[in-house]
Amino acid sequence: MTADERNLTIRRGQLKGTVTRFLTYLQSEELDPNQVSLRREKIEEVWHEFDQIQTALEQTENLNESTAYRKEFEDLYFKAIVEANTIVSPGMVKENTSERGSMAIASERSIGRNSMAPQVKLAALKVPVFNGDYLEWASFYDTFTALVHTHQDLLPVSKFFHLREALSGEALNSIRSLETTAKNYEKAWSILCARYNNKKVRIQAHVRAIFDLDALQSDSAIKLRCFFDALSGHMRALEALEQEPESWGPLLMHLISTKLDKKTLQE
Repeated sequence: MTADERNLTIRRGQLKGTVTRFLTYLQSEELDPNQVSLRREKIEEVWHEFDQIQTALEQTENLNESTAYRKEFEDLYFKAIVEANTIVSPGMVKENTSERGSMAIASERSIGRNSMAPQVKLAALKVPVFNGDYLEWASFYDTFTALVHTHQDLLPVSKFFHLREALSGEALNSIRSLETTAKNYEKAWSILCARYNNKKVRIQAHVRAIFDLDALQSDSAIKLRCFFDALSGHMRALEALEQEPESWGPLLMHLISTKLDKKTLQE
């Protein structure tokens, strides 16, 4: 490592420390929005300097290590920006990103356009984490669209941050190669919709789930209720996909009979 590379590496670490301290500062109980706004501007300058340094180092560093460091810094930076936007901008969505796999969002609304009345914070709403299960796509799509995708106060890069936080497994892998930038948000959302908003595959998933329902081995009111709740859920989902499962008639009755215990069938 040359002297210049060593100096760049040290400076990169200092910039990361600056963002970390800013994020810690945002966890304080009492914050002045004006001061947060000024600090946010400085942090944005940190981002531009980091990008230049990181790009230079990526010419000499191991590719995997460089990519991992950039991603770690991006996650830290965008988390800080989202937190700052929540404090600075009235009406901004407020989220709790401390737990991986869940994202709590609360909207803040001011009373009256020019009023000085205090804002009202609504109860936190969670976007369900989507792991690529076609059975869960509809719930995730509707919730994420309502709370994040169509939220006019959120910047595209913030939406992308929320999207990454709300994905896991196969779904996250499908957009993992995209950098967390404003221009990539719509691309990432389109990739997910193209893959999972597939009507034919979703129908097949619900039909398969019905056939795969666990058979009842004994007479149990609780297990019987859970069985029919699950069956009804899949049938309603199929109806939402413009199918008519109730018209399956004998096929559906035969399928149900193979899942019930002997005592229940006799009754």
